[in-house]
Amino acid sequence: MEPGVVGHISELRNRIISVFAVFFLSLIFGGIASKKFIEFFLSSNLPENVSLVALNPYENIMVFLNVMFFIALAITIPFALYNIIMFIKPGLKKSEVRYAVGIPLTALVLFLVGALFGYYLNKEVIIPSLTKLTIDVGIINIWSINYYFKFIIYLSIIFGIMFQLPLIMYSLVKMGI
Repeated sequence: MEPGVVGHISELRNRIISVFAVFFLSLIFGGIASKKFIEFFLSSNLPENVSLVALNPYENIMVFLNVMFFIALAITIPFALYNIIMFIKPGLKKSEVRYAVGIPLTALVLFLVGALFGYYLNKEVIIPSLTKLTIDVGIINIWSINYYFKFIIYLSIIFGIMFQLPLIMYSLVKMGI
């Protein structure tokens, strides 16, 4: 490794390139796996009194792109966190390195637990409540497939991020803030 600022910038560039490479490979994997994810969501999450429709010609493609992007983010974020930690690791004290190295794995686990909790909450509470509410007032549930998947994905991401709060709080306490 080169000494000085040039060496740090070179290492940063290499880490950024590797994160983008993982993201693009994850997009390819997401494109391959998105059909299975969509089939899984439709078979396990859709209530019987809901019909999904495509409201325009490109709506189905948007569903695949949203799922593909979600898969790519779920794979890339832990790798990006790891690269950030490894980049700042030389500037940390020995006591700080212990905490910093465990952060990416902990963040991944917390995000997955939060996303699964959001999915379960969506499946067992939110969607049935929304369908019952509309049926009780005499409205037929015909939903846009794109909005339905965005709702599932966004809710999962929000809960995944919310489950990061304990890690953030722990890190702030360890830093003395």
